[in-house]
Amino acid sequence: MSVKLVLSFIFIFFVQSAYSITLVNEIKKTSINITGNVIDNSCEVVPKNIDVNLFNNPLKQLSYKGAVTANVLFSINLIHCGDSVKAIKVVYKGEEDNIDKNLLAINKVPGSTEGVAIQLLNSNKNQKPINQLMNNTQWIPLHPGSNVINYYARLKATTNKVTYGHVRSQAIFNIEYL
Repeated sequence: MSVKLVLSFIFIFFVQSAYSITLVNEIKKTSINITGNVIDNSCEVVPKNIDVNLFNNPLKQLSYKGAVTANVLFSINLIHCGDSVKAIKVVYKGEEDNIDKNLLAINKVPGSTEGVAIQLLNSNKNQKPINQLMNNTQWIPLHPGSNVINYYARLKATTNKVTYGHVRSQAIFNIEYL
């Protein structure tokens, strides 16, 4: 009888020890639930290239530093704007004029005008500096579907001596969506 009691005790001891080890080494499970959405908050820009014709401007119209020509309207057309579109920021990147860093430089090629640069204006006809940081520009509200963002361009004399010639330049605009 004492053998049975000892075996029972040993059996209970091992079962209890195994159970205790399981409790000590038991892995606690915690769930992390991750949710989210992929939203369509962008638009398609059309056309891909925008040509702005500043037309023929009389030399006498740019006879002093700071003189400007007439504003020429151009637009960024945004189509297929997603249902979640809210706003955009637009910055223009290009070669800065060597006298006025806020203006877009005229390409330096034979036959080009000198003493002028291109001034870009927003829809309120306020200057839009070239190479502005995205953080330093205003959000423009948008709505789903199609949107038109208007800008203006004009020539601005950067010196008191402007020469006649061709006007050519390029700028790239970058868009950030909210």
